[in-house]
Amino acid sequence: VGQLLDQLDATGRAENTIIVLWSDHGYHLGDKESVVKFTLWEKSSHVPFIIVAPGITKPGTRIKAPVGLVNIYPTLLDLAGLPAKPDVDSQSLVPLLKDPKAKWAPPAIINQGRGNHAVRSRDWRYIRYKDGTEELYDCKTDDPWNHTNLLAGKDKENYAAVVSEHKKWLPATEAPARDWPKKAPAKKRKKAPVKKKKITQANTSKPSPVEGGGTSSEFIPETPAMPENPPKTWLTYHLAHPAPEFALDPNPAFFWKGRYHLHYIYKNQSGHVFAHVSSEDMVHWEWHPTVLG
Repeated sequence: VGQLLDQLDATGRAENTIIVLWSDHGYHLGDKESVVKFTLWEKSSHVPFIIVAPGITKPGTRIKAPVGLVNIYPTLLDLAGLPAKPDVDSQSLVPLLKDPKAKWAPPAIINQGRGNHAVRSRDWRYIRYKDGTEELYDCKTDDPWNHTNLLAGKDKENYAAVVSEHKKWLPATEAPARDWPKKAPAKKRKKAPVKKKKITQANTSKPSPVEGGGTSSEFIPETPAMPENPPKTWLTYHLAHPAPEFALDPNPAFFWKGRYHLHYIYKNQSGHVFAHVSSEDMVHWEWHPTVLG
């Protein structure tokens, strides 16, 4: 990012370029007894969001009003002097960019599938799930991990007005469910009997990349063989969740004992095998002979 900004300055285009920086959302690594990416809590739905608009924004300005990434499109239309789209369900952030203390009514709306929504205002995070369960967290207090659900206590009636105000922002209608075409039942094929071999040591054959994120229900509980010529080989492997139903869900790197760890799978003659690398700086990686070393 710094190199890109330096080039904008060097070419004289910085004063005529709108910059928007944002990222993917977070991942729970054990907090709230969860190791998942998709939740309606603060840490999972909070992302970096920076806008530089020459002539409008001022360096070092921080805006405390919760907004969403859906606001990017109408904001860019506004900054570029293009007509607004009436069918876009979000607002331009230009009023906030001009005056960070301006009154801003719309809260940020976070969705997690049909019927599960969170409403994040300046002071509160209200969550309602499709089964009717509700949660409320006070964002003014020191509870960044959303540990204290105010609607789980005996004094939940004290927050009835807050809940009522935030309920107004919940989606009135859900997006229609997609009608997936039904697949014809697959024809059963007779399989030739396979003689199973007992694995006594790691398979030392050269692993091959897993194409297209494909996975198999057959995972070999062996110590993976070290790929040839690392890091050129293992960096090409598809990072995938081991369960078939999450075949296209990439695994994140996690920080443990002073190092970033990354698990991946590769395919060899025995099937799909887990492997493990770690790094101190996310640049120089070290291969490990065990998955959880």
